[in-house]
Amino acid sequence: MSYLVTARSASCEMLFPRNSLLAALEKALELQGCGMADVLTVDSSGRKHTAEQLHMMLFPQEARTTDKGLETRACA
Repeated sequence: MSYLVTARSASCEMLFPRNSLLAALEKALELQGCGMADVLTVDSSGRKHTAEQLHMMLFPQEARTTDKGLETRACA
């Protein structure tokens, strides 16, 4: 399945194609950590997901057992 990660900055909208759910989640978290707005991942069915929703899809057990939420990486 293919995924398209989208994000918006003050001056433009960016699109990042990814081939796996994990790669899409990693990119979405990276973009959020960089302060990008409206970070969404669109799957091949056209459904839109936040990074938190992708995380719950990939790691359902972890999502149920923690209240900490997701940590994002800072941009280099």
